[in-house]
Amino acid sequence: MSHDLCTPLTSILGYIQMIKKGNLPKEKHIEYIDIAERRAKDLQSLLSDFFELSIIESSDYYIELEEININNILCEVIASFYSSLVDKNITPKIDLPEENIMIIGNEVAIKRVLQNLISNMIKHCKEDIYISLKKENNKAVLTTINKCDDFKEEDIDSIFNRFYKKDNTRTNKNRSTGLGLFISKSLMDKMDGEIYAEVNENLLHIFCEWNLK
Repeated sequence: MSHDLCTPLTSILGYIQMIKKGNLPKEKHIEYIDIAERRAKDLQSLLSDFFELSIIESSDYYIELEEININNILCEVIASFYSSLVDKNITPKIDLPEENIMIIGNEVAIKRVLQNLISNMIKHCKEDIYISLKKENNKAVLTTINKCDDFKEEDIDSIFNRFYKKDNTRTNKNRSTGLGLFISKSLMDKMDGEIYAEVNENLLHIFCEWNLK
């Protein structure tokens, strides 16, 4: 944990020190400010995830379960990523049923799970993504699929672990905290749901299942 906090902080301080020297060309000055700003946002995201996780894992944390229209929540979350999808030239292929699917869950928790899944796909995929929702075996099943060339079969058992990163290193080219899927699994567990992953050739499938109302 300390390493994950210190890495972006050390980077920020390093760029600030170079800027303070005052002998940089204007282009480099702007570049270093931009990099320091990005690293600060990385740190902000990491601290936010740490804080959220500490709440979720506290002994008195409780999620109130209720009847939820998951179709509406899914559409709302997908729409909130419109700018990010456009920026990366990603077209989401969405397959939703015409009928509304009512599940037992918590709206805030469901939104967070969906945000983590879609954000994760956008960060790690350069091609289009696939999102589907359907009823299956008395469950509501959400499936996300994205191409992931360097994802290995042996990674499946670790993907929902705390601080898991796809390349299994401390380098973080995609600016991920490594906590998103772990938080998603914690929230799914508290909603009596299930989240799991499969890899088929170069496609990563993540499934979320909720109990139907």
